[in-house]
Amino acid sequence: MTARSDPAIFDVAPENALEARIAQLERQLARERQTRIEAEAIAERGLREAYLGHVRIKLLSTIADAANSSTDPMEALRFTIAEVCAALGYAFANVLLCEGSASDRRLEACGIWFARDPDEMFSFAEKSRRLIAWPCASAPGRLLITKQSVWTRDVQQVAGFGRGEAAKQVHLRSSVSVPVLQGQDVIAAMEFFSHDQVEAEPELLDVLTQIGAQVGRVFKRRANERQLIANGFHDTLTGLPNRAMLEKQMNERFERNRGAGKLGLTLVYIDLDGFKLVNDAMGHHAGDLLLAEMARRMRETVKAFATIVCADEPERLLLARMGGDEFTVLIDAEDSETLAQEIAAAIHACLRAPHRIEFSDVNSAASIGIAHDDGSYDSVADLLQDADVAMYGAKARGDESTVVFDSAMRALAVKRLDIEAGLRQALETGGLCLWYQPIIDIPAQRIAGFEALLRWSRDGKIVMPNDFLPIAEERGLMNSIGAWVMREACKTAAGWRNILGSERPFYVGINVAPSQLLQPSFLDQVRGILLATSVDPRTIVMELTENAAVLNPAKTAQIFGELRAMGIRLSLDDFGTGHSSFSHLQTLQFDTLKIDRSFISGDNLAASSSSIVDAIMHLAQAMRIDVVAEGIESQPQLDRLAEIGCDFGQGYLFDRAMPSDQALHLLHQ
Repeated sequence: MTARSDPAIFDVAPENALEARIAQLERQLARERQTRIEAEAIAERGLREAYLGHVRIKLLSTIADAANSSTDPMEALRFTIAEVCAALGYAFANVLLCEGSASDRRLEACGIWFARDPDEMFSFAEKSRRLIAWPCASAPGRLLITKQSVWTRDVQQVAGFGRGEAAKQVHLRSSVSVPVLQGQDVIAAMEFFSHDQVEAEPELLDVLTQIGAQVGRVFKRRANERQLIANGFHDTLTGLPNRAMLEKQMNERFERNRGAGKLGLTLVYIDLDGFKLVNDAMGHHAGDLLLAEMARRMRETVKAFATIVCADEPERLLLARMGGDEFTVLIDAEDSETLAQEIAAAIHACLRAPHRIEFSDVNSAASIGIAHDDGSYDSVADLLQDADVAMYGAKARGDESTVVFDSAMRALAVKRLDIEAGLRQALETGGLCLWYQPIIDIPAQRIAGFEALLRWSRDGKIVMPNDFLPIAEERGLMNSIGAWVMREACKTAAGWRNILGSERPFYVGINVAPSQLLQPSFLDQVRGILLATSVDPRTIVMELTENAAVLNPAKTAQIFGELRAMGIRLSLDDFGTGHSSFSHLQTLQFDTLKIDRSFISGDNLAASSSSIVDAIMHLAQAMRIDVVAEGIESQPQLDRLAEIGCDFGQGYLFDRAMPSDQALHLLHQ
């Protein structure tokens, strides 16, 4: 059998077969070369991406480290844009800061920029440093809307780009705008520009966004530091500088004035009268509302003076809250003594209008003391103390008073401190006592009861209430004193009842301060005293002024209802001296009212006040309320009161207040 060759081979000429083979090899070689080129490109791209990734990670790490150690946001921005340009090859960078409130929020260039070649970029930098960007569809204004980085492929092709011509001159093409966020708020923006026309890179955008967040941490740290400083030197309720800030400013200005050989530092010390009563009557929330409103009025008043007197340096008038209901105005200006008097008068005026809280009109007034540095002070603490002393002098006068400190007041301040210390000791050691003044049934000419009156036995002498009760009220002692008075009077009434039996009727009137009545534990306190002393509640009459009713009628009515349910009767003291007594007689249902002594004593009953007493008697008779006339000192006064039908009387004509054993002896008679 004969072997045959491949027909394809024998059909092609030998030279053609060789050429085909060569072509085949060349194609194979070209494919291998292309494969190798592609492989090398892949490897090169991978290496490049790895390198870029490394550069970006290193850049982010560098900026994060710098941000963690930085306390200056502006320095952090300068560092960041320089590092980004150096690492990523940007030719120019610019910084804008967020300005304005919600209605006019905008980004404004702040003069921080970077260029690899400043001379080349000068014209574009000049345009950029005057840039203002409002919220809009183009970068960087879009940052204010989206709060996300914005990539622009070619700024020269963007319609409305105000720096387009300048960008052409310096051959800038692509840009990326990066927000700097503090929480969810844009507080700054960074712009980066390159010479190349580059498509957006999501990975790079992510890195730049993280860089913006790192810089935002520096802003947040600075904001926290400033807030801590503000909290340390400002009152959280009113927003005013606090005592620490006042003392800091006083010391700085005192030393500066002393160094310059000048005086002029004056302190106005303000105490809001009646604030504690509002707190007790309506709660701390209402008290805070009142304080905030009074602070707002005083701030506006002081600001008006600052605008006129020292517009170039308004901080020379500093309103501060000392704590509680006390405020000060520090004045460092020419003729500060006269200015202090004018400011005090303006503060009295601005506080006069009532403030409405929870459907009630609340009035507040001020007692104001003024102390002026006349060169004799060695420290601001002494000036502050003397202004405080003058304020207490104003409080003693009442009626929106202003008092300027003088040396005689210092002795009075020492006396007040001595009285306060003595009162505290008397509460602990039993130095207080009650005396009892008879209340006479005028038609029957016999004793109907007694009013328990507080006395203080000190160093063998009797101290009268007018000499120490105002200080007790200012220093927060009234609740403790009031509880002691109630307990002692109930114990005395219970002892008299045991001795006299049930055949001899009488009652004991106990004065209750508004702050005592409106404290949350008052009713529990009364129940506890009634149980502890075993007193018959029907022998107790609680005497109150209308101040508590004016502040919180609803709460007072609720307390009165529970007191009356216990068997205690209620008397309205000092009737006729308030501004709303008639309406409160109806809403609070008093059992007795006491006509204030100012309408009875001296010649008043025979003069114009006689008609007032007549009107009170007609009102009381119509409402079936008993009337006690206070301050009866003469027989004609008594005769006139008997003539118009007054039920009961009290005054020196009958007897002065006396110790309990003498009062019991009178009851025996």
